[in-house]
Amino acid sequence: MSSASKIITDTRNPLLKRREVSVLLTLSYHEPTPSRLQLKQRFAEALGVKPEQIVIKNIRHRYGSNEVYVQLHVYDYPELVPLIEREYRLNRDMGKKKQQKQEQATTQKQ
Repeated sequence: MSSASKIITDTRNPLLKRREVSVLLTLSYHEPTPSRLQLKQRFAEALGVKPEQIVIKNIRHRYGSNEVYVQLHVYDYPELVPLIEREYRLNRDMGKKKQQKQEQATTQKQ
């Protein structure tokens, strides 16, 4: 990815033992919006944590714009993630929903 990122807010939430980070990602005009897995890898490297500690809350990309607004939670310990975050968000971050749809499509074809 040849995009630039800028941290807009970085708030510490001591009750939930996490950081709540908002990032503005500027893409080149011909670059597609990165997937959640790509974003997790990129932010894990940038923030110096494991990808398992990151949950992407929201990705907003306005049509015709080259800016992507990403909200993410960075937990202190990976064990806290399934205790606090909702299951659908975890499945979305791991790409399980997409895998399930592909499995259903192959099952229906047979």
